Amino acid sequence: MMEQLLAAAPWWAPWLIAAVSLATALVALCYARIADISATSQLDAAHRTEQRLRRYRSLQILKQAQEVWEQTGDSDLKGEVLDRVGELLQRAQNIDPGNTRVLRAQNRLLLLTDRSDEAAAAYQTPLPLEPEDQTIDPLPPAVTLLTSQGRYEEATDLCLEVLEIDESNAHAHNTLGVIFRKTGRLEAAAVACRRATALEPTYVSAHINLGVALRHLGRLIQSEAAYRRAIELEPRHAAAHSSLGVALKKQGREEEAELCYMKAIEIDPTYTPAWLNLAIALQERGALDEAEAAYRCALELDVSAPLPDLDQNSSVTAA
Repeated sequence: MMEQLLAAAPWWAPWLIAAVSLATALVALCYARIADISATSQLDAAHRTEQRLRRYRSLQILKQAQEVWEQTGDSDLKGEVLDRVGELLQRAQNIDPGNTRVLRAQNRLLLLTDRSDEAAAAYQTPLPLEPEDQTIDPLPPAVTLLTSQGRYEEATDLCLEVLEIDESNAHAHNTLGVIFRKTGRLEAAAVACRRATALEPTYVSAHINLGVALRHLGRLIQSEAAYRRAIELEPRHAAAHSSLGVALKKQGREEEAELCYMKAIEIDPTYTPAWLNLAIALQERGALDEAEAAYRCALELDVSAPLPDLDQNSSVTAA
């Protein structure tokens, strides 16, 4: 019977049947693919939702850790507070291992707990970046850490690596300026800091460090201008006022210098260099009782404070 039907059918009928069968198979395949895509999309959406929930929980714990740290001012409890903050940060990291904000907070906590070597190693380990968190520090924290430890050659190498990638990184130029000054390369220090201020005109620390370098070079008028620019940008910067006082004193403008030191102390009564510089100024003009009081204030703030000299403010570093 089938043979009779096929014999009576037009010559193209078998091809039509084959085409219909193929089309049916393709439609079925498309539906299956659409179902797979839909299922995959649902899984991806569920995964992203879970990621967001983990990120949210992690950031909530990070916020809690920040509140624990900020709410205590009792130095006797500092050890306990750091332990508690460390526990919270670890919880946050366990929930969301890729949260770079938590990882950075953990790295900084290592510094506060005197685990400097571990912190340096952690800072040099690249952090994972995710689409939701693409913020990168302008300069690797390891640079500041190495500089504070006197490991200037390593810090210089890191700065140069940063500048190979981004020559316009003002923070790297500023930090190089600090390193050059600390290693006696004053002209190079001034050039680096001036480059930083040109790249980022509102960078207060770069202006201060430029002022320090110029002061050591004996260019007191230019040094004064750099400090005044820093104060113009940030009027309540204690170090800038105290450093300006040093530059003025070296020009023989003692009364103006004293006013700068007192302004720095008004802004930040805990800023030891200002107390030391004020003590020098008072001692040199014969106000010995007042000078002694200023010395005592400095020692109460820092029992290891050295005998005052006019270069105390040269310790201002990259911020």
